[in-house]
Amino acid sequence: ETILESQVAVHEQSQMMIIADADDASQSGFALTIDFTSKSMAAKLRVCFDINDSYPFSPMDVCMDTIIGHDCVDVDALGRQLMKNATPGFAYLSRACDVIVAY
Repeated sequence: ETILESQVAVHEQSQMMIIADADDASQSGFALTIDFTSKSMAAKLRVCFDINDSYPFSPMDVCMDTIIGHDCVDVDALGRQLMKNATPGFAYLSRACDVIVAY
C-alpha cells in the first residue's frame, strides 16, 4: 500500500465522496476529485487535486468549485488557507483535506 493509498483510505471512511478521474490528470500523474459536503448540507464543494509523480514533495494543483451554497464558501480565502496550512510533505493530501473540512 502506498502513502497516497493509505491517505485516501482514511478519507473514504469520512463523509466525502471520492472519484478517481484519470482523464483530467497531467501526463505524469492523476487527478483525484473529492466532493466535500457540510454537515448541515447547506454547502457542497468539489475539489480536484492534480497529483503528479513527485507527490508528496511538490505542490499539488488544486481546483475548487462550489456546487451548492455559493454564498457559504469563500473559495479564495480557502485557497489561501490551503497554501498556508497544507504544505508539501508526508500526509500532504490528508492535511489539505483536513484544512478544507475545518473551513
